[in-house]
Amino acid sequence: MKRNLKRKFHAQVAVMLKRELREEAEVYFQDMIIKVKMPLAAIESRLGAILLQIQRLVEKYFPERQEDIALLIRDGGSRYENVFKIWKPAA
Repeated sequence: MKRNLKRKFHAQVAVMLKRELREEAEVYFQDMIIKVKMPLAAIESRLGAILLQIQRLVEKYFPERQEDIALLIRDGGSRYENVFKIWKPAA
């Protein structure tokens, strides 16, 4: 049961990010991880700003989440790939 709730939550986060980042990135949910694909130039020049934007969107739309969120950021040519975590709020 808990796994289904976790899957549903991550899918909801992916849908929100897909909607909010539609101009900048391709977002999809697969294998219990949210995957964000964007041009290498955007990653090289604005990765910090992009991660901050994602963090703020998650906090805005899901302020009282019970799960950590894993994001895989990669470029279109798969030269860059890294996983980042957004931790659930401390109790």
